[in-house]
Amino acid sequence: MPHFKRRYRFSRKARFWIKVCVVCLLFLLAYIIFCVQVTPAVKSYMEYKAHSVAVNELNTAVGKALKSENVNYDKLMNYQKDANGQIIAVQANSSAINTLKYEITQAVLDGLSQLEDSNMKIPMGDIFGGPLFPGRGPNLILRFSPVEDADSSISSQFTAAGINQTKQDIYLTAKADITALLSANQVKVHVENKFLVAESVLVGTVPDQYFNMTGGTANDAITYGNFGTGSSSNSATRKK
Repeated sequence: MPHFKRRYRFSRKARFWIKVCVVCLLFLLAYIIFCVQVTPAVKSYMEYKAHSVAVNELNTAVGKALKSENVNYDKLMNYQKDANGQIIAVQANSSAINTLKYEITQAVLDGLSQLEDSNMKIPMGDIFGGPLFPGRGPNLILRFSPVEDADSSISSQFTAAGINQTKQDIYLTAKADITALLSANQVKVHVENKFLVAESVLVGTVPDQYFNMTGGTANDAITYGNFGTGSSSNSATRKK
């Protein structure tokens, strides 16, 4: 008598759950591929867009603060003269510099904090469409978290500006860190910019030595003197 092998058949319920598992695995595989291939592009665009927006807000905040504080060279620097009226040193006004740094830092914090209430709509075509689909597709919402850190600093630079002339440029550097959020992605963005806030040309005898002022300490100064037997009757003036 011939022996027939019995074929095993899954029940209808078992076949249903097998199909569900296969579909779930396919979705999981598609999600992994999406994350690996697409997430870097999303984060790169987020960083670019967030940096652009944050820099614009930082520049606006610093510009308004400098205008309201009426910053100029005479406000930040003090002269020291000898008995003949010659400028022998230009010294930082620490009180004015520290006040300016505080006002700028506070202005940057206030300006960037306004981004927390703004939800920027970014079409998916801008991220994935390249030049074919700019501004098209469903919108993704770019949000900003509270500002993590903000700071400002003052520095100066001395350069030769001609015979017996030294040019001093005073710079303000403002910087901040902020986090941008888009769907499940987030990136930390560092923004920093340098502003020329004052400058002056010091005219007089050639300086024996000078010191670069960083941070606005009261001991930083440029000292003027004579080379060799320079005449003490030479006057020293400042040209704006």
